[in-house]
Amino acid sequence: MQRYRIVIMLVLFGVLPVVAAFFVALSFLEEQEQEPPQTEVAPVVEEAAPEPPETRNVLAAARALPVGALLGTEDLTTLALAPAVIGEDYIVVTGDT
Repeated sequence: MQRYRIVIMLVLFGVLPVVAAFFVALSFLEEQEQEPPQTEVAPVVEEAAPEPPETRNVLAAARALPVGALLGTEDLTTLALAPAVIGEDYIVVTGDT
């Protein structure tokens, strides 16, 4: 009689809680799978290409020049600068030169 009590106790206190925990975990995982995350698709917005900034050509030295050098056409070049950085002492090139 003692053996049957031990077997019943093992089933009640050993195997039964493990099986119950398994089914609880299984039901919890099924709930997780049934509710997929709701993702909202954002509309694709194409941005227009930015317009190139307005520039003006200014006269600049093409190379390092010594003080007092007479300038020739090979000593000068033009640079494209934004109007905001052009000061009063800059020479702005107008037309084809």
